[in-house]
Amino acid sequence: MSFILQYIYTNVQSKHYLFITYIFIYLSYIPRSLLKMRS
Repeated sequence: MSFILQYIYTNVQSKHYLFITYIFIYLSYIPRSLLKMRS
């Protein structure tokens, strides 16, 4: 777990935080689109 946090922290330091943020937004957007398709 700490390895993952350290990996994320390293990416943030390397200015890859935009890519990480995009992944989180994309992952949070998928369930909403699936719910919309069901209804």
